[in-house]
Amino acid sequence: MRVVGGAAATVTSMVTALAVKEEYLIFEEDFDSTFDLSVWKHDITLGGNGNREFEVYVNSRNNSYVKDGKLHLRATLTDEAYGRESIENGVMDLWGTSPYSSCSSPQFAGCRKEANGHDILPPVQSARIQTMESFSFKYGR
Repeated sequence: MRVVGGAAATVTSMVTALAVKEEYLIFEEDFDSTFDLSVWKHDITLGGNGNREFEVYVNSRNNSYVKDGKLHLRATLTDEAYGRESIENGVMDLWGTSPYSSCSSPQFAGCRKEANGHDILPPVQSARIQTMESFSFKYGR
């Protein structure tokens, strides 16, 4: 993945700001061999990101991994991991024991959900990653 600033862009980093009049590489990720968790952070939530997505985002190598220099984000069925019964009558609690496994977004009941027959747990698990805590830039003034 590459993020490139364009003509007359102002590139801001934690150390310095540069006035650039031509393309200048400000971020590059080749996914050569590993998934660098110091750069990429997983969203871990049941909250649906405010638009009621009916999936749970997790930090699992079943759903996000690097292979042959490519990042793979893959959806899986929740019942494959926890069983069909848990979807209809289980509890999903995302308050983990480390920053890599703990709920990252409590909005919209994003950290804990209890199924009760008609209100089931999200049937799909996937991955969502971001660099909000490790990289940012400002385009323009």
